[in-house]
Amino acid sequence: MHSCLCLRGLSVMMCIVACTHTSNAAVGDDRLRQEFEKYYYGRGVPENPARAKQYLDEAAQSGDEWAILLVAQEQEKSAPQKALDAYLRLARNDNCIAQARLAAAYASGILVQKNLTQAYFWNLLARVREWSRKSDVDYNSERGISYSTGYPKPCGQADHFSADVLEIKIKANKLLPPTLMQVAEEAATNWKKDTVENLLPAPPINTTASEASLPKVVAAAPPLSPVENQKSSSVVLARLKEDSGIFVVPVEINGAITLDFAVDSGAATVTIPADVYYTLVRTGTIKDSDVIDQRTVVLADGSQTKLPSFTIRSLKIGDKIIENVKATVLPLEGQLLLGQSFLTRFKSWSLDNTKHVLVLNPQ
Repeated sequence: MHSCLCLRGLSVMMCIVACTHTSNAAVGDDRLRQEFEKYYYGRGVPENPARAKQYLDEAAQSGDEWAILLVAQEQEKSAPQKALDAYLRLARNDNCIAQARLAAAYASGILVQKNLTQAYFWNLLARVREWSRKSDVDYNSERGISYSTGYPKPCGQADHFSADVLEIKIKANKLLPPTLMQVAEEAATNWKKDTVENLLPAPPINTTASEASLPKVVAAAPPLSPVENQKSSSVVLARLKEDSGIFVVPVEINGAITLDFAVDSGAATVTIPADVYYTLVRTGTIKDSDVIDQRTVVLADGSQTKLPSFTIRSLKIGDKIIENVKATVLPLEGQLLLGQSFLTRFKSWSLDNTKHVLVLNPQ
């Protein structure tokens, strides 16, 4: 009999109920794993990748999930359908790493046709009980699946925040319409182990224009592109993107993740919605030591909540990095805004509507 637990989403303040299951770490032939490690690491014998591969394949054939994942990753280029089938089989058995890999695959169009709704569905499942489910491998959506020796570790540690960052990108950049987010959340709520998931409707093409870097954004975000005049002492021209009728610019936060901000001279500080803020805290991008103070905010229903003001250690556009920028948190959902606490750190700034660039003149 399955027990159930609530999973709190980022921008939708509701619980996604997902059935809990047994550990991801399949109980297999430990002898095969020991032999694999012996030749893989050269423990007492010379390293022998070929012998290690033999034991890896044997362990995969015997059903060890750690081995199946490593073999599937090898097959992504040589036999993509086999790799996809392996990930789906393990994900349906509630393997968190397979679920996270499928989320990245559906977000990027690797192995399977791109579908952000389906990516969000697998992303939600990957995060359910991420600190109580276990994994024998590590995963980083940029560097892939890697073997992890020793005892199984919590999924939240093994996943290296890939699922968290993917969710931030989807919600902060509004890549999914609310109706499709709800579809994915309901599908995750009703999903049960060992069942075949439904294929969810994909968003319209024009809502996914800024998805390109989704699967690659993990611990170290790629350089912003395109940006001209990269020298920190020169004018920075940051290319703007249109999002739902407004222009946004990619900004890297604390050297960890790049998100799209709207330029708003009417905002006193850089502002971040609460759902994004608390996920950045959970991933370690924002630390407790960054918090300056707390303020009480009255919500629309009359209730009160405390939201922090904090220091962003660095904001980066192109090669220009501005350090120690004050930021505030907005309740619930909202737009990420580049306000005066960032803009006043420049001698001048302007929006070039002809070239669609943000022009920043350093002090």
